[in-house]
Amino acid sequence: MRERAGIDAYLAFTRLAFKRETTYRVDVLTSLFGVGARLYLLYALWTALYQSRGSEAAPEGFTLPLIVTYSAVSLLYGLVVNAAAESADQVEDKIRDGDIATDLFRPVRYPLTLVADGAGAMGFGLLQVIPALVVLTPLIHLVAPPTPMASGLFVLSALLGVAVNFGMTLMLNLTAFWIIETFGIQMILRWVSMALSGAVVPVWFFPGSFQSLALALPFQAIYSTPLSIYVGKLQGTAALAFLGIQALWVLALGGICAVMWMRGVRKVVVQGG
Repeated sequence: MRERAGIDAYLAFTRLAFKRETTYRVDVLTSLFGVGARLYLLYALWTALYQSRGSEAAPEGFTLPLIVTYSAVSLLYGLVVNAAAESADQVEDKIRDGDIATDLFRPVRYPLTLVADGAGAMGFGLLQVIPALVVLTPLIHLVAPPTPMASGLFVLSALLGVAVNFGMTLMLNLTAFWIIETFGIQMILRWVSMALSGAVVPVWFFPGSFQSLALALPFQAIYSTPLSIYVGKLQGTAALAFLGIQALWVLALGGICAVMWMRGVRKVVVQGG
């Protein structure tokens, strides 16, 4: 029976992931300029919409500065969400190429190495937020969370949102044990997620039945909940309730991924003899 590695081994994966991300500096600069360009376009779009129709089409309390802040924070938060999820995306390639068999022989638990890798990538994503703020500050004036409590709940909710997105990405990649190629499914999931997560348009802007559908799915737990807490749309017991929903999705997705991993590993063992 192999002796399992301790926490230091997983911390090494976190450090390596952080160093890996820092090597692509040109991509980082391109990404930051892209964030600035996208924010300017969103700012121009929301400004035009509010000027043409006023605030009558928006939910109560969603002023123009608030919706622009929502869009800006969503873009910055997306740097962290996407960085962490990229660690889970490597699973499909390893399964398709057969390299996953090598990872099974290592004295570490492969799913935990993915979590550690994602933490390192997420840390670098957080560092990108600082220069991004420098780029965005001349363009817009960001509104701060309404209370210190809201700031703390936003941070907690953002971490849960990253975990939900990571779990969904990992779950999708693990299907490669059975269908090998997941590109098409991933594209569909990403489009659905962009539409229903509140990353671009707040879920609170959706019409009645469509809003109820969006709130019932896990996508809203990624962007909508933390961003709604940030702008003060969710406060008090409502914010805590949505945090609880996020935590439930994290546990559910974690459980699904664990079952898929155990069954997928047996499939690899059978195929490999």
